[in-house]
Amino acid sequence: MSREIEEKLLYNNLKVLEKEYNIGYNDLKLNKEESKYTLEKKNNKYNIKFQDRYIHSTYNPEREAKAFIGGLEIVDEDAIFIIGLGLGYYLNELVTRYPDKKKI
Repeated sequence: MSREIEEKLLYNNLKVLEKEYNIGYNDLKLNKEESKYTLEKKNNKYNIKFQDRYIHSTYNPEREAKAFIGGLEIVDEDAIFIIGLGLGYYLNELVTRYPDKKKI
């Protein structure tokens, strides 16, 4: 995924948080010391840090997503309902592995 697309997705996701979940958006004060969450970038990949723990792999979030989705076996379902997408690294892998299933 290109850097411009990642940044646009991040911006769009933050706007949805601001509109739909104002409390969550206010807790995510990007790169501010008083926040419980910080957005960090390493090797051109974004990650969210929460109380000294990272939401995604700090080395290779795409490989982490591929391994996680590769461990799923979704056969008899028409749609996949997604909760807690993080920064979206899993979504690309879901689309690749299950192109014919709806993602909600």
